[in-house]
Order: sequence, then structure tokens, then C-alpha cells
Amino acid sequence: MRWVRFDPTLDRVHDMSRSDMLDEGLVWSAAFVPLVVNGHALTAVEIAQNDYDLRQILGRAASDHIRYAYEGWFAEWDERVARIVSSHELSGQPFARFYHSILGIDEAGNVHIRQVEGVLPDLANDLAREGIVDAGILDSGGSCALTMSGWQAT
Repeated sequence: MRWVRFDPTLDRVHDMSRSDMLDEGLVWSAAFVPLVVNGHALTAVEIAQNDYDLRQILGRAASDHIRYAYEGWFAEWDERVARIVSSHELSGQPFARFYHSILGIDEAGNVHIRQVEGVLPDLANDLAREGIVDAGILDSGGSCALTMSGWQAT
């Protein structure tokens, strides 16, 4: 899984090194909020910095903190998110528990699909422990799901 950029004028997809992924044989792609990168579970701060919906980390009751983060969009986003998530952790408050659709890939290139209720930092740690090398939640999890028919779980 790679970070990508889209060039709408040429209808192309590039990775961050400017390689044209369509020329490389890109077949499908999905946008998600990363949980595991290169085999390492992201921290709560790192997950939140990549997520536009901070309710998925802090919960629905944190509207004042979330508003504070959005007031710093875009230039101060990472700093403000780090501040409020760290403060949330230090206060001993639990992170939000929601239902998530997760797409992951293991070292052999097998795709894993999980639909599970949980706390994002905990899910990230579980996935990394299970050998998932890259994973993320689809559209912050709550508003989309991935389903397939005609297959069996192993």
C-alpha cells in the first residue's frame, strides 16, 4: 500500500515518488485512514492526524476539542490534533469505540477485510501483532462497508 496523489487533468494516479501507478499495472485502489504502516501500528495521535473525523478517536462528546482542531485546518492540524489526543490520553479517558471496516494486507500480499467494533489504536496494535503490514479504515469506518459474495472465510 502506498501514499498516492491524483492528477485529475491527466486522469492518472502517482505514488509520492511520482511513479505512474497505472503504468505499473494498478488494478484497484481504496482510500483509507491508516492504522498500520510497514508492519508498525500507528499511535492514537498518528491515526487521528490522518483522520478527518476525530469522533472516531475521541468520541462524540469531544466536540469542543474537535472544533479547536478544525479551527487550525490545515496549517496547524497536526499540532492541534497531537495536543488534544495527548491530553485525552493523559486524562485517562477511553478512546471511542465504533464499528469499523478495515482493509489490510499481509507480507505475502494477501488482502484481509475486517468488519469489527473496536477502538482504533487497539485495532491497529492487534493487526500489527497478527502480521498485517499495512491496514486502514475505510472512510472512517462508519459510513461505508465492503462486502463480497461467493467466497468462504478460511
